Amino acid sequence: MNILVIEDEKLAAQKLIKVLKKLLPDASITGNLETIDESVEYLQNKQPDLIFLDIELSDGISFEIFKRVTVSSPIIFTTAYNQYAIQAFEVNSIAYLLKPIAESAVKSAVDQYKAMRSAFSNTNITEVLKTLDLNRKSYQSSFLVKSGTKLIPIEIEHIAYFFASDKWTYLITRDNNKYMLDFTLSKLEELLDPKIFLRVNRSYICQKNSIDSLDSYHNSQVLVQIKPSPKDLIIVSRNKTPILKKWLIDG
Repeated sequence: MNILVIEDEKLAAQKLIKVLKKLLPDASITGNLETIDESVEYLQNKQPDLIFLDIELSDGISFEIFKRVTVSSPIIFTTAYNQYAIQAFEVNSIAYLLKPIAESAVKSAVDQYKAMRSAFSNTNITEVLKTLDLNRKSYQSSFLVKSGTKLIPIEIEHIAYFFASDKWTYLITRDNNKYMLDFTLSKLEELLDPKIFLRVNRSYICQKNSIDSLDSYHNSQVLVQIKPSPKDLIIVSRNKTPILKKWLIDG
């Protein structure tokens, strides 16, 4: 088995390679590439059996690799954050490991790859990944936001709502802190669990447990009362109101 490790943190790479050599003593391990450019150049000439790929490399986010070169190898992603999970499973991902990575997690991911390879020994694994629903839908569990010079994670349960204003998107927490996001509301709709969040109009996505009440408004519209209270009225259209009511009852 030929394994490629792409990781820009030398200690993390060394630790991972050490674990892989222990788990797979007969494997040939190439490591480590540290940049997107190095990875693209390598993959233009070789396609290993399996790739361990760090998401945040020294010259950018590793998803850029897939835009520049065709990758047929199964991928096991590694990262310190869980915000990239959905993007990871849009490519050839079979596992997503959060740092610091335990040996047991690496073993589980490798065992998953072995099981796939064994089950489809006469089939190209990339084709299997494309045709089977191995990448079950997962939703964002937290967002990384900027607060001064720091980046801090905000868990989903602490978010009250999202809103868009003047081409910017904001996250509002239950304790009424406000953070800017790099996502559009349309992208957030894809990332968020629809049982928990609903886009109630063009400008707002609300968390179910933050909604206090619905008040009657003009022309069969409703006014959403949410905590903490936003500066604008959250008005839901006549057509959207039945969807909102049903969502509040059963999701």
